[in-house]
Amino acid sequence: MRVTETFASIQGEGPAMGLPCTFIRLTGCNLRCAWCDTPRSSWEPTGENLSVAELVAIANSHPGRTVVVTGGEPFLHADLRELCLALQQAGHPVHLETSGSLFQDVPADLVCLSPKLVSSTPDSKLHPKWSVQHEVARFPVEILRRMVSYYGDRLWLKFVVATEADIQEVESWLETVGITDRSRVMLMPQARTPEVLSGLAEFVANWCIAKGYRYSDRLHIRLWGDTPGK
Repeated sequence: MRVTETFASIQGEGPAMGLPCTFIRLTGCNLRCAWCDTPRSSWEPTGENLSVAELVAIANSHPGRTVVVTGGEPFLHADLRELCLALQQAGHPVHLETSGSLFQDVPADLVCLSPKLVSSTPDSKLHPKWSVQHEVARFPVEILRRMVSYYGDRLWLKFVVATEADIQEVESWLETVGITDRSRVMLMPQARTPEVLSGLAEFVANWCIAKGYRYSDRLHIRLWGDTPGK
């Protein structure tokens, strides 16, 4: 598998925020978000090929037992199921992070699905090819419904938002996919610096209060900024 990076840190966002984890960031993505914070796994992919056994050994070497498999888009990788199963067999709870644009029946203890809103689509003049491809691929309704059905209580939804228009799109998204339970739906500020995060946090938190969503911070941004390997 081509891997951009592995590192030990705390989970900075989502339902497991604050948990010490080993991160395995797989290389490659079928989307190109305008605000992507890991271009080294998408826009400008870098990495090395590592076997499943090598990745399990890396996870075993870190004190945090939970392993977060992220990207890029992990569901692009044919060996993802094998990796997750091997990690679980070695005693590691597995958390997956995905856009929900692809589906695999992967053994995972938690799946954090981060659907991409209209605001994620890259500029059509700067990136005409990717703008079209991203817009076509970012919201596959039947795949998303299948994912929600298959992963059930293991699934959390996390939307990256910055404006009221984003919030309204989240409402429409949930209605289209058929999700009425908001207890596992999270809103997270679109921010790559502590300053922007602090500026958006109250706005997003107020919407969570008004609509019944859960708020997700970006703790790693507050602690280390936009630093690779953190």
